[in-house]
Amino acid sequence: MIFLAPLVIGILLLFFYLLMRNLLSTNRTRLTTQWQKWSVAALIMVTAFGFGVSKVYSAATAPNLQCTAAHTSSVEPNMTPSTSPKVLQNAQDYFAQGDYDYEQGHCTQAIADYTQAIKLNPTYAQAYNNRAYTYMQENRYVDALPDLDKAIQLRPNYVNALMNRGDLYNYYYQTDRKKAVSDYDQVIALGAAQGTSVCGHRILAIHQGWNLDAIIDILTHLRPPLDGC
Repeated sequence: MIFLAPLVIGILLLFFYLLMRNLLSTNRTRLTTQWQKWSVAALIMVTAFGFGVSKVYSAATAPNLQCTAAHTSSVEPNMTPSTSPKVLQNAQDYFAQGDYDYEQGHCTQAIADYTQAIKLNPTYAQAYNNRAYTYMQENRYVDALPDLDKAIQLRPNYVNALMNRGDLYNYYYQTDRKKAVSDYDQVIALGAAQGTSVCGHRILAIHQGWNLDAIIDILTHLRPPLDGC
């Protein structure tokens, strides 16, 4: 992706040059004022784009520390940090322990916790999803896919599981971007696109990953409609 940045910046500069040439030929008396305005606008646009590209690239290449260090984000988005149950008796207790161990960076133990929760309650859709997500952090994609299928079978409108399975098909395992788009489309149809990254993920799936078409599409959808992409 980083190699596409100079190309896109070059296109922006070419557009700016053609625009200024048009201004020169149509209204020379306002050249100085227009030049200053458009120079500032072009500088802001190129700087913002370069910053955005660098942030996305840094995020994409950053090492995964989810299974090596404590962190505050939960497997399920928008949740408060988990606490360890005082007693482990039922499926809910082991599920909560799994969330806690995951947030402490102990993925292997978290998987064991979720597995015990599933043994006590084989219809626990959240436990299948969270175990799958933790498998994904360990690059165990072969193990993650059946868990996501099971979670969605148990709860067909399970947004987090649909997003995770879409990402699995889109980026990680048995790449099948048609299936990824199908899962993303279901998330959008459920009205759950707002506040998630599903629109961007869907664009990448449609364009078969990062390329110039994907970047242009993302730039034109920076403000998606409230009800979808």
